[in-house]
Amino acid sequence: MTILNWINNVGNKSAISALPLWWLRKIQSLWVKTKLSPESPATELGLKPGVPVCYVLPSRSLSDLLVLQDLCQQHGLPVPETTRSGIHKLGPATYIYLNKVGLLQVDRESGKEPPSPLAKFVKLAEENPDLEIQLVPVCVFWGRNPGREERSIMRLLFFDAEHAGILQKLFIVFAQGRNNYVNLGAPISLRALVDEKAGVAETAKKLRRVLRVHFRRQRNTVLGPSLPSRDSVASILLQSKALRDVIEDEARKRKVPAVKVQAIARRYIMEIACEQSYPIIRLAVIFFTWVWNRLFNGVVIKHAERLRAIEQTHELVYLPAHRSHLDYLLLAYSLYQQGLMPPHTAAGINLNFWPVGGFLRRAGAFYIRRTFNGNRLYTVVFNEYVHYLLTRGYSLKFYTEGGRSRTGRLLPAKTGMLAMVVHSYLRNSERPIAIVPIYVGYDKVVEVRTYQHELRGAKKRKESAGQLIKARRVLKTNFGKAYIGIAEPIYLTDYLNIKHPGWDSEAVTSNHKPDWMPPVVESLATEVLTRINGAAIVSPVSLLALILISTPTKAMAEEDLLYMMEKFTASMRAAPYSRDVSLPDGDAREQLLAAMSVAKVQRFQHPGGDVIFVEEQDAILLNYYRNNTLHLLAIPSLIAAFFAYNDKLDVETLVTAVGQFYPILKQEFFLRWPQEAIERTVTTVISTMVDQGLLVQLGDGELSRPSVTSRDLTTLLVLGRCLGQQLERYAIALAILAKRAEAGLTVKVDDYVDQVTLMAQRIAILSGLVDAEFYDKKVLLKLVDQLVDLGYLGTETEGVLRASNKVAELAGKAVLMLSSDIRDSIYRMNVSAPKKN
Repeated sequence: MTILNWINNVGNKSAISALPLWWLRKIQSLWVKTKLSPESPATELGLKPGVPVCYVLPSRSLSDLLVLQDLCQQHGLPVPETTRSGIHKLGPATYIYLNKVGLLQVDRESGKEPPSPLAKFVKLAEENPDLEIQLVPVCVFWGRNPGREERSIMRLLFFDAEHAGILQKLFIVFAQGRNNYVNLGAPISLRALVDEKAGVAETAKKLRRVLRVHFRRQRNTVLGPSLPSRDSVASILLQSKALRDVIEDEARKRKVPAVKVQAIARRYIMEIACEQSYPIIRLAVIFFTWVWNRLFNGVVIKHAERLRAIEQTHELVYLPAHRSHLDYLLLAYSLYQQGLMPPHTAAGINLNFWPVGGFLRRAGAFYIRRTFNGNRLYTVVFNEYVHYLLTRGYSLKFYTEGGRSRTGRLLPAKTGMLAMVVHSYLRNSERPIAIVPIYVGYDKVVEVRTYQHELRGAKKRKESAGQLIKARRVLKTNFGKAYIGIAEPIYLTDYLNIKHPGWDSEAVTSNHKPDWMPPVVESLATEVLTRINGAAIVSPVSLLALILISTPTKAMAEEDLLYMMEKFTASMRAAPYSRDVSLPDGDAREQLLAAMSVAKVQRFQHPGGDVIFVEEQDAILLNYYRNNTLHLLAIPSLIAAFFAYNDKLDVETLVTAVGQFYPILKQEFFLRWPQEAIERTVTTVISTMVDQGLLVQLGDGELSRPSVTSRDLTTLLVLGRCLGQQLERYAIALAILAKRAEAGLTVKVDDYVDQVTLMAQRIAILSGLVDAEFYDKKVLLKLVDQLVDLGYLGTETEGVLRASNKVAELAGKAVLMLSSDIRDSIYRMNVSAPKKN
């Protein structure tokens, strides 16, 4: 066989089978470095043991086959081998290709009959009714560069190409061998297709079409669309009707030539637009692999399979929680490592400083001003840019909270960008959109001390290159692990069908938003935050913080602490907040050691048993991580809080009281249960607490606390204190409202907030609380808004409210959670006006 004949027959089974593939594989593996998705194919693919497997590759390629064989051997999958004696003797696994390959280009066989191996499989299955074959689509990518829109010799020779010929493939493997990515698709049952009785030719044709669609979609998912320059984006956007109209309108208003307004619009586009660069992305992946390995002991990703299930059928819009500046890069990096295209990420204009701004722009960031200030031209430019991204197939990532959380809890949603996404979809719904809420957490947040200073009134420092240089010291710190939880996606079509049936029959233009859209967007934003909380990951640090911060002295005997950690974990497992919540691995002692290696928690060694404690200032920092997962214990903690100062309670009274408080908790913590389901939920949680020994069921329909000598009583009291600050704040605010209602007084918002603040400060001093959030006026103003929304306060005039009659009943339940000292302080308080220094 001549060299030319061998080249022309690469991929032909008889030719390849004659080659000693094992040493070719060995040589190639010295250069090629492969990333596989899914990471654990033996379990995630769900291959049926004992059933023959046929791997299907898009086109003939010896290098692709060698990579596949190597991966199968490494991961315990059936290794594809050639079969000289015919297809009927499959053995455990074989392989086929959809397309032939030439010296320079693939023969795509457009419109031709399916290749004979595919038809032979169908015919063989028809002739043998008991025969099942699992067809596994295999996509091998050499590099992840989609290339620029313009064609070039560099793109032809060195970037992965769908229809690369033999010589082109040689160059590509040489250039991209260190960045090889392989995706194994879900197995296709040949038997299921054959049983449709469509005939050999039709079934083979359908199978070929299914596989080609899969390969094309997978390619779009992994690589994404080509990368345009900002100049190209500007040219496209400036041709849009919406932008042309506003340019002409602004020119008339300003009495200037339209070309001058167009130049301003172009400047806005250049300020906003992302300009992704594959070399920068590749460099960032290499650099941040090193950074994450220095900072973290690992990045835990839960439920990533959800992305793989929808990546080919939907445009993905990621809406993560925002904890840290690291989120921008960590999430993009993690998605890229999962085999997804790097998303276009909205970043505040404050991050567009040298040298970070240009780097982030090329890594995938586009910039947004903190406020549009009524700038109509900028608003339309930004809207059109978002519409451009969504309709061109780019994935999008932004933070619905608008900024980083300083407390560890989710912030109320800023709906501006989400409204742009919905509006864009109403204009053009050809590409289905899936909104993906993402939980983000850390064992230690880089900026947590800065957050505490800002909560105490310090001014936020502007980001700068100087701060970046100072940040080098964090590389010497152990930050534990980072956590990413993929929540259940929201399919925008389905959501709109529920909220506004018939939406797709309404004509929506760039300058018209339907009246029903704002409330739907508000509801959607709340649903996003609710699902983020539903995908929370309980880390050892957050579990430890939940318990230790809830003790009066911020200290506990080690054995008692271990008991409580086991009890809390068992309770969350027995009555899970949601199916997506992830609990820490290992026993309580392993969790404690893991948490102490990261958090500033200390051990006091004593012959009678060690004591675990945290200093007061460090306890403030630990409170951030407690707040990440506090919502998971909102209902159990509320139930336990009623037993802090009450030995017994009637079950019906308890269920009713929790149900009355639930709307306030639901708004503050974005809890998942609808109001109509809360009675059933509370009953379930009470039953679990009884089973865990935290409550005692009496025969007369009452519940009581455990025995005074029991560890379970201490556990119950600590559980009740988890929400202690929030519940005490509610109780103070409601009790003062009830006194005002009883006295027939209106509620002047400023005076009322001052009054609650003064009382909260007094209680904080008496009880030793140092968390400024307890009496933060912003938090109290938010509580006033909640009470108005829930009907406990009605508007008299601007800034003046009146308490409704139902406040007294809820306040009566609230004071059950207060100590007698605090109750007496409230009862003695003069509610007519606050005392100011």
